[in-house]
Formats: sequence, structure tokens, C-alpha cells
Amino acid sequence: MENLPVTLETMKKTGENSVFSFDQFNRMQALANIDRAIMATMDINVITDVVFVQITQQLGAEICILFLQDPITSQFVCKRTRGLTGLNGNNGNVTNLPFNFAQKVITSGDMLIINDLQLGEVETELPNPYKSFHFYSAVPLRNSSKIIGVLEVCSVKPLKPDLEWKKLLSMIAGQTTIAIEHIGLIENIQQLNKELLLAYESTLKGWAKALEYKDRETKGHSERVTEMAIKLGKAMDLNEEELLQLRRGAILHDIGKMCIPEKILFKTEPLTSEEWEIMKQHPVFAQEFLSDIQFIQPALNIPLFHHERWDGSGYPYGLKGKQIPLAVRIFMVIDVWDALTSYRPYREAWSNKEARLYFKQTSGTLFDPEVVMKFLEMLETLKPDIKAGQDINIS
Repeated sequence: MENLPVTLETMKKTGENSVFSFDQFNRMQALANIDRAIMATMDINVITDVVFVQITQQLGAEICILFLQDPITSQFVCKRTRGLTGLNGNNGNVTNLPFNFAQKVITSGDMLIINDLQLGEVETELPNPYKSFHFYSAVPLRNSSKIIGVLEVCSVKPLKPDLEWKKLLSMIAGQTTIAIEHIGLIENIQQLNKELLLAYESTLKGWAKALEYKDRETKGHSERVTEMAIKLGKAMDLNEEELLQLRRGAILHDIGKMCIPEKILFKTEPLTSEEWEIMKQHPVFAQEFLSDIQFIQPALNIPLFHHERWDGSGYPYGLKGKQIPLAVRIFMVIDVWDALTSYRPYREAWSNKEARLYFKQTSGTLFDPEVVMKFLEMLETLKPDIKAGQDINIS
């Protein structure tokens, strides 16, 4: 006979009940359905609903209750139910369900089956909703080290579980445990990643603050240009990842000045040609300073290229036009705007009107004309009474 794949249809055609019974096939399918749910989603509620459906279909129990251990309080609380609505006025609310029988499973570590709750097989009066149950079973959800939950499988009608029934419930409980552990592991990793990113961000801000303490003239500059650059980046349709790198690059854009001698950095008179050549190296110093820090690499373009210019007249490499990455071209405009409208010991702050005129005159030479146009449009949303050099918030 031709070798056919083992499916329900081929079993019907060949009658190979000696290999698989229909019940065994259905139970294998139930376990496979749970596996697919575990692989397809990280939502514990979705996975639990799939588990409950398979229990209802394969075990004939219409009531399912899942208790899980709260990671903070360590108490076992009801997380999900099926089939409780309408029993003794129960509305399906999963809160405050009694833990009487499930506690016995926690204590013993074994499956508990009570064939007839109504025949006095329990020592205490039944609480709601268990007063309505005829059959009760519960199985612990156990990982390698401890019990993390209890799965209750119940019915208002009589059930007579055989060995295969109990085996299937144990396997379903094992899969449910794997799903819960998998989700918990991923959530822990995600939380650690969030904490790590916060630590990264705090480090970046700390470096920027350190530079401000060294160069008091630029106090607040990093925060201002970061905020405005993000606003302009959104207006230029940067995606989330690009905005993240723009933000990081903006925070660190002048970090290379930490390597500039103070006698040059703080000089109030015009720099000599030799001193200016040293000052022009601060973008390169930034690259050298940050080159071994992996997570900053995508944001390095801004510290390295923010003094380049659209016509190629900038430094340190003389990049021209769209050789300069878009995020850098955005930041260049913001950086110069803030510098012009802020007070310096060697000059007064420019007025907003003067700065606007400067950008109109240098659009297409020093700056990307498209970026300048978007920026000037954005400035129209500012309050007219904002003074030059003030911290501004573009909403």
C-alpha cells in the first residue's frame, strides 16, 4: 500500500486504529495547537484561551481556572477563567476566587482529582463557585525549581477520567508552564534592556553635563538642540530608529571638546591659525573617544560631521551635499541656530529675525535648502515674544 502521511483522513481510509486511535490523534492535535499558540504570540491571555479551548474539546471539562504566582507578592492569584459566568450568580470575575483546593496541590505537588464534590469528599463547606461543580481536578504548573501556578479543570457534570485523560492534562500543564516561563523570560529580558537603555541615556547626559561644567558658555545648549532637533527630525519624517540616533548624536555632538586644551576652549580673543586647526579636530576626537562604545556607533555621524557644510566648505572632511547624512544636515541647522541666538562673551546674541535672515541667505550654500525650509516653517509655530538665547519648546 502507498505510504500516506498520518492524518485524520488517511486514518479513516486505511483503518489503522492499531497505530493511532482517533482520540490519540485528536489529543496530539490539541498539543500541537498549543505549541503553535506558544510560538505565535507573547500574550499570556491568548495562549491561555487556546489551552482552555483544547481542555474543553479534549477533556470534556467546561470550566478552567488558572492561578499564577505573583512575582512581587509571591501569592497565587487567579489570572484567567473559562466557563464560570452564570454559575451561582458568578459574572466571570477572576478576582478573589478561593484557593482552597489549589492550595492542596501546592502542598502535595501532585495532581488532585475529586470525582464528586457533592458526596462529601471535601471536609469543609464548598465556597462559590465550587458549589456548582460536580467534578474537580487540579494540576501544578512546575518549572525546574518550583511550582509557579495551578491549573484547575472542572465540570458541573460527572466525569470519569482514565489514565489517558490524566496524561493529557499533565502534558497540557507542562506546555502551559513552558509558555508562562517563556513569556516571563522574554519580559525579563525586555525589562533589562529598558534598564540598560536608561543607563546608556543617563551616561550620555552625564557626559554632556560634564562638558557644560567645563564650558559654561554653552550651558543648556545640549538640551536645547536635542529637543529642537527631534522636532525638526519628526517634521522631516525620520523614523523612530533615526530619531533615536538623532537624539543620541545631538546629546553628544560636542563631546570631542573634552579633548581640547582649556586655554584654547576658553579663549575670548580670536584663535590663531594653529589654535583653530586644533579646535577643528574636536569632531575627530569625538569619534576616537566613542569608537569603542558599540551602542553609540549609529549616532556617531552627528559628533563627527556636524561642522560639515552643504557646499563642502566645512570640516573635518569637507563633505558636500547629500554626502552628509540627513540626520546631520538636520542637526547642523539646529546647532547653528542655537549658537547664533545665544549670548557669547565675544558677541551679543542675535535676534530671531537676524538668525532667520542668515539661514535664508545661506540656504543652498552652507545648509540643505530643504531642511532650512522645514526649519523656518517650524519656527512659525513659536510664540512671537520668545527672546534670543532662551530655552524654547516647540509643541
